[in-house]
Amino acid sequence: MKFILVAALLAQVDAGPRPIEPRVDDADAGVVDAGVVVVVEGLDAGPAGWALSARVEPARVPFGGEVQLIVEVTRPARMKIGLPDDVGASDELPRTSNKPVRAAKELGDGTVNETISFGFLALDVKDLKTPAFTLAVSDGAVLEVPSLPVAVDVTPLPDPTDGGSNGALVIEPAAGTVVYRVDDPRPWALLALLVLVGTAVVALRAAIKARQLAVPVVVGPPPPPPRPAHEVALERLDALLPMLTRGEVDGFVALLMDDVLRDYLASRFALAAGTRTTKEIVTDLLSVAVVGLDIGLVDKLGQDADLVKFARAHLSAEQAHGMAARVRALIVATALKPDAARVDGGTP
Repeated sequence: MKFILVAALLAQVDAGPRPIEPRVDDADAGVVDAGVVVVVEGLDAGPAGWALSARVEPARVPFGGEVQLIVEVTRPARMKIGLPDDVGASDELPRTSNKPVRAAKELGDGTVNETISFGFLALDVKDLKTPAFTLAVSDGAVLEVPSLPVAVDVTPLPDPTDGGSNGALVIEPAAGTVVYRVDDPRPWALLALLVLVGTAVVALRAAIKARQLAVPVVVGPPPPPPRPAHEVALERLDALLPMLTRGEVDGFVALLMDDVLRDYLASRFALAAGTRTTKEIVTDLLSVAVVGLDIGLVDKLGQDADLVKFARAHLSAEQAHGMAARVRALIVATALKPDAARVDGGTP
């Protein structure tokens, strides 16, 4: 596409102001012309004029392809052209590079032909135009580069109804199964955690054991041996005697039978005398062979105590003293002697 640029130069020369004719390159033949005006202010035309042309290459670009905006300027060699920091690219036509490509060639008549190329990407299909921007000249003048249209080719999709091979839809076969091996670190992490916990438990138990070993164990004296059954029984009997002086005969007889005689027989001969009747106790004592054990006396004492407890019989204080004396005699007669225990190894 060819653009004829009309340049106006205001300068003082011998013949007065002289307009600059635009130059048309033969390379631009076949490109549609467009009216683009270049305004040049405050420049001395000198012997050679100014000319500016702009074009888009290629003439048609595929969607997503790169297009070049090429600006050619014929200028006096002593003049310099400054480029703007931003040429105003858009999302539909972004720049491929922030830095344009410049090339200059001396023409031999005091002028220079300079080419400046800006790259863009065509990301739209219609109403796509290059941005307009300004080139600054070293003497303060400006050159206006107009916006140029960009023709974008869009390849149509094949028509499945045209009946030809070109319109046939090609269906790609289904892709096969692709197996990817992905390492799973979780089992290793769990194993490491178990090892760490196990090590911590072992270390803790070792520390507790070492601390226990470090603490001296204080062994106290052994517990005293149990008191002999006859000593306990005689002590209880003596503790009951004040009840007779107070006239508490019935209570004395009941305690004499339960707390003294029954408990003594149960402890001395390993009997369950505490919860058994007098008859059952006598029957159990028949299998015991101990010197001094008067089973008949046990039966008589038990029957007298049962009369007081269950038949509401009353004994005098002298009768109660007699019962206590017989109980004492039975305990003393059947008491376990240490010498006899050593001889037969058990109950004498």
